[in-house]
Amino acid sequence: MHPFIQKHRGGLILLVFLLPLCFAGIRTHHDWGDDFAQYINQAKCITQGEPVSHTGYLYNPHNPMLGPAAYPGGFPLLLSPVYALFGNNIVAFNVYLSLWLILAGFIWYMVLRRYHSEWVSVALSVLWCWHPWVLEYKTEVMAEIPFTALLGLLILLYKRGFMRYDEEKRRESLLKALTLGIVAGLLVAVRLNGIVIVVALYAFEVWQNIWHLKPPFEPKNKLYTSAATALITAFIVCFVLIDYLISGIRTNDLLTYGSNFNGEPFLVRIRENLGYYTALVQDFFQRSKPEWKLFPLITQAFLLALACVGIIKDVVLKRSFLLWAFTAYMALLIVYPYRGGGLRFLLPVLPIILHYAAQGFKSIHWGFALPVKTTTAVLSIIILLQFLPEQYLAIKNAKNNFAGPQQPESMEAFAHIKANTPANTVFLFKKPRALALYAERKAFATYPVDTVLFLQDIKTFNPSYILTHADLQDVATQNYLIAHQHQWDSIWGNNKFTLYAKNPR
Repeated sequence: MHPFIQKHRGGLILLVFLLPLCFAGIRTHHDWGDDFAQYINQAKCITQGEPVSHTGYLYNPHNPMLGPAAYPGGFPLLLSPVYALFGNNIVAFNVYLSLWLILAGFIWYMVLRRYHSEWVSVALSVLWCWHPWVLEYKTEVMAEIPFTALLGLLILLYKRGFMRYDEEKRRESLLKALTLGIVAGLLVAVRLNGIVIVVALYAFEVWQNIWHLKPPFEPKNKLYTSAATALITAFIVCFVLIDYLISGIRTNDLLTYGSNFNGEPFLVRIRENLGYYTALVQDFFQRSKPEWKLFPLITQAFLLALACVGIIKDVVLKRSFLLWAFTAYMALLIVYPYRGGGLRFLLPVLPIILHYAAQGFKSIHWGFALPVKTTTAVLSIIILLQFLPEQYLAIKNAKNNFAGPQQPESMEAFAHIKANTPANTVFLFKKPRALALYAERKAFATYPVDTVLFLQDIKTFNPSYILTHADLQDVATQNYLIAHQHQWDSIWGNNKFTLYAKNPR
């Protein structure tokens, strides 16, 4: 075993560090952010052989930021085996996503290993996986962690030559390209923003061929045999198979993402997003605890500067595919108008940012003898140690009963609705996707501040019931109920919820 351990020692040590993630910070409750409910509901539909349009969530074009009519089918498909075995079990989903986080850590370790020593790669992977924010995100049933793993896998396969065409190994080349295409299709099926990575891959390949004065695809007279064509075919087939044939998603459901781009002026959006995401990258290295504030304030500026140095070096000297993928993804975030996701949207490219910080550190000529590889690994460990207080809190707080659909009052309300309301009735509730999953009723939500749109939505969806929650602020709904109290009767409630029924008079 000694040669095996010697060859794979970095991976084995990384395994020792990452395996505890399966036990650290496992939740039994989920919060009220009901994106998770839509994912689980779509997984439920897949396991039951129903189209995802049967989730019960009624998409409101006046309130597009709440969520699209249907999420892409990739992540629900990945969740469906867990749902089939354990049902709607938050603990099972937490453990499952912890395994995906471990897989993502290993994949990105192999990506980083192509640029850094094994110890630096281990340190960067551990730093990313054990960051307090990542620990919190792995407790939410969201698509970012599997997306990050698939993004790393796509980059790794490309770096290993899965898009190179070799006439002498034609069959092997095509099989590799098909594999890369399947990964690309699954990436986009998990999150649609993965399309910019696929476009960047094609653009980089064409640019590389032009730069080296070769035809864009070989062999030129037999395009259908080329690796690029095989990749395109596998990508399209995989995406169509997952989203349309397995999930039953309609094209119009996916196109509802486009509604998010209405409203904010384009230049204002870019200006605000640039500041927002720069601050987020800084906050990744800055903790809020007063007793730990000094060191993070130093590392925040230092590491951000190092990352910029690493990016500039890549732009000037290498112009690697990693740079193209990072640039394409960040360009999408900068033009996307939603700024409520926090670090979640940055999660997939944080390993790349850490890579550039390490690259920037190694590229500096310090003027004195410095073991760069060892120092980089030690700095990563020091940064990780700064996060210990919040790591402890993230793990400890996971045992708390979060305010959300699993609270006793919530379960009581959903059980009452299931038992005492007709199956096809429509509800107005601020968290309609949670109600659709747990109460199995159709539900929608209105735009929270516009009274005119609120009245239009009431007329359009014609709800028979309105459900309110004491801790979920919904001023428009409360004002509507006060102004139209003669039309709505309070028929049930507990110390959190009140259920109103439309008065038949």
